[in-house]
Amino acid sequence: MQFHQLRLPSRVWWSEWPALDATPAVSEPVELDAEKSVRRALPAIERRVVGFRWELGR
Repeated sequence: MQFHQLRLPSRVWWSEWPALDATPAVSEPVELDAEKSVRRALPAIERRVVGFRWELGR
């Protein structure tokens, strides 16, 4: 996921949720790269809700 230069997040996490309406069960901080992006490669995933979440900077 790439963020716009003028709307960079202050923090980003890779997270796993037990259900769509739940709070994350696992969260791992990740850093933006030089392109203001975060990436995660998954060889396979089943029966999981995963993705990035972030807080926007002020």
